[in-house]
Amino acid sequence: MRLSPLRLMEKFIRNKDYIFKDPTWARKDFLRTGLTFIGIQIGLAVIIEEFAYPTPDIVYDLRCIGSPDFAAFAQDQKYGAFDPMVTNAIKSFKYSEGKVAEARRRATPNPYHESS
Repeated sequence: MRLSPLRLMEKFIRNKDYIFKDPTWARKDFLRTGLTFIGIQIGLAVIIEEFAYPTPDIVYDLRCIGSPDFAAFAQDQKYGAFDPMVTNAIKSFKYSEGKVAEARRRATPNPYHESS
């Protein structure tokens, strides 16, 4: 350790001599500080656990709002209902797929089929 003006200051030398002469003081101070912070953290964890977590009825309401399938399950006690938006999307896709197939069939007649 190189000597520096900071380490040669009278205040530093007195504190160094005081701490290293009786290391139990430093240990006691460290333990007191550490246990204080651990106690504060445990206290905050208890407060968060008691007051910040939503109760089961709030969780149920949020799940009903966020998931229409869960709301249908909760109301009907079945495995869920059909979502009309998904059903309509599938129907419109099948309808447009049929229209495209019909347009393609009319555009390119089959030479092996007599009716075309």
